[in-house]
Amino acid sequence: MKLCNLRVCNLEKPVGFAMEAPVFSWTVEDAAGGPAWASLTINVGGKTVHEG
Repeated sequence: MKLCNLRVCNLEKPVGFAMEAPVFSWTVEDAAGGPAWASLTINVGGKTVHEG
């Protein structure tokens, strides 16, 4: 599996931008097998701020 078109708030290289609620997006290429699922956990300063 290969992750492509990685973006944060629709920006390819968001270095230097302060974002209160960033939105991450990507596309998947060369995924083997059938349907799959994913989970994302975000930790900030040792505290979990999002699980899903």
